[in-house]
Amino acid sequence: MLAYIIDGFNLIHKIPVLKNSNNPHWGLIQFIKVNKLTGSRNNKVIVVFDGGPNSEAAGETDFEVVFSQNKSADEIIEAILKRAKNKGETIVVSDDREIRSFVKREGAKSCRTTDFIKIKDKEKKEEDKEISYSLQNEITEEMRKIWLKKSFSLVELMIVACILVIFLPALLRGVVGCFMLNSLTRDRIVANADARFVMEQIRNTSKTSSSLNVITGTDWTVWAANNGVNSLPVEAITVTYTDLDSTGNALDDNPLAITVDVAWQGREGRQYNLDFSALVSLY
Repeated sequence: MLAYIIDGFNLIHKIPVLKNSNNPHWGLIQFIKVNKLTGSRNNKVIVVFDGGPNSEAAGETDFEVVFSQNKSADEIIEAILKRAKNKGETIVVSDDREIRSFVKREGAKSCRTTDFIKIKDKEKKEEDKEISYSLQNEITEEMRKIWLKKSFSLVELMIVACILVIFLPALLRGVVGCFMLNSLTRDRIVANADARFVMEQIRNTSKTSSSLNVITGTDWTVWAANNGVNSLPVEAITVTYTDLDSTGNALDDNPLAITVDVAWQGREGRQYNLDFSALVSLY
């Protein structure tokens, strides 16, 4: 809940229709209400007038109306603000420089009269329409954003800094780890595609050759490099053969047990390998 302390005549002098009014006290209270300048009805409003009581304004029930009597309105405003329990939620409406300085020292917020009057432009143009409770709260929160903007205290900044020191390295490691994992996953997909591409070429060769020696006699590492199978960092293709019949010569087997190995260097400099094996027969 916000609390407004308003210098009555200070504000009246900024409202042309009230300057020459026969009853500016009562006119100001009605002007604030009609234009809903203080937002929600739950907000506390204290209007301080210089001089003695005005009978109509003194009978006001929604706002607290104070007359300075033999003191100045500024003295009354200072006294009210000193007694305020929640100064951080208190807004003093005045153009007086000394009052504004005093308000700042007390930890409250000040608002110039011209800025206070402009608040009505933020509300609905249909002034006769009753504002709902939820909209009143929205207006109050908007005013809170306008007048109660607070900077972080030194203690709050130190707490935030400590939290960042503790958790930021772990967060950065997590982000870097996710990036590296994502990068490795992409590299493995490319390596698998390259291995299958080479194996498919070996199968095609077996279909058009009369001997498996054409396959075993081909330098597939050179073939892969010459045919664009090198998109990964420092990528190298190696084709090896497994001796299935245990004769000591894997190259005379039919079918051939072939393994295509793709080696590459990861973004962090680590070496990776991916193998793809298949049996290839002479057609």
